[in-house]
Amino acid sequence: TQSTWGPFQPLFFFLVMHSMEGFPQQQLYDNVVHQVTNTFNSPFTQMGINKTKEVVQTNLARIISVERMKVYFDVNNSYVVNKIKAVLFPFLYSGPWRREVNNQGEYGGAESKFASPRGDVHAPDLYLPAMAFVTYVIALSFAVGVGNRFTPETISGTASKATATVLLEVFTIRTGFYLLDVRNASFLDLVSYCGYKFVGLVVTILAAVMFGGLAYYIALLYTGAMMGWFSLKTLQRFLAHTMAAQMGVANSSESRRLYFMYAIAALQMPIFFFLGPPSDTY
Repeated sequence: TQSTWGPFQPLFFFLVMHSMEGFPQQQLYDNVVHQVTNTFNSPFTQMGINKTKEVVQTNLARIISVERMKVYFDVNNSYVVNKIKAVLFPFLYSGPWRREVNNQGEYGGAESKFASPRGDVHAPDLYLPAMAFVTYVIALSFAVGVGNRFTPETISGTASKATATVLLEVFTIRTGFYLLDVRNASFLDLVSYCGYKFVGLVVTILAAVMFGGLAYYIALLYTGAMMGWFSLKTLQRFLAHTMAAQMGVANSSESRRLYFMYAIAALQMPIFFFLGPPSDTY
C-alpha cells in the first residue's frame, strides 16, 4: 500500500509555488502558512483529532472487518496512475468497464470473487479518494488564503462540506438503488466511486489559482463532464449485474434505472461547482 501522496504531492507544491509568483505581499503567504501550521499543531486540534480517531476506530471495527478494508488499500503506483487516467480521461477506455475476477483467493468473503485494485484498474479503492480528499482540502484552503480570507475554520469547514456532500450523494445512490431493486452495490464501493471526484476538483483549483477565471470554468466543465462519464460507466456495472440476474423476467424498472444513472451522472457538474473555490480566488 502507498504511504505517500503519490502524484498529488508534486501537484500541490507546484500549485503553492506558482501561486506565490508575482505577489509582493510575501507576508500574506507567510501568515497563511503560519495559521495553517498553528491550526494543526494546537493542543485542541490534536485532542480533537485523537478523539475522533479513537471513536472512528472503535465503531468502524464493529461494522467493517479489517480484512475487507485491506482490499480497498491494496494499490500500487501503476494502479494510481491508471486510475487517475480513468477518472480524467474515461473516453480512452473503449473496452467494457467490468471487474476482473480474482482466481488467487487472497481475500476471503464476498470480495474474493473480484481482484483487488492492484490487479484491476476498474476496482474501487479508498487510497486514491482519501489522498485526493486531503489534497483538495489543503489546496482549497490555500486558495482561500491567497484571497486573504483564510481562518483556522477554513480547513474544518472545507472538509465538513466535502464530506457531507459525498455522504449525501452516496445516500442518494443507495436509496435510488434500493427503490429500483439494485442490491449489489456496497457502501464502501459507492464511497470510493463518489470520492474520485476530488481528483478533478484538485485540477480545477490548480487551474483557478494559476490561470484565473476562464481556465477555471474550462477545467470545471471538463472535469465535471468526465466525472459524469466515469460515474455513468461505473454505476452501469451494477445495473448490468441486476439485469443479468433478472434475465428472462419482464421488468418495467429497467428504463427507470437507466434514467437514474443518467441523473447521477448529470449531478456531477453542479457538485463540482458547489465544491469549487470561491470566486475571489480566481
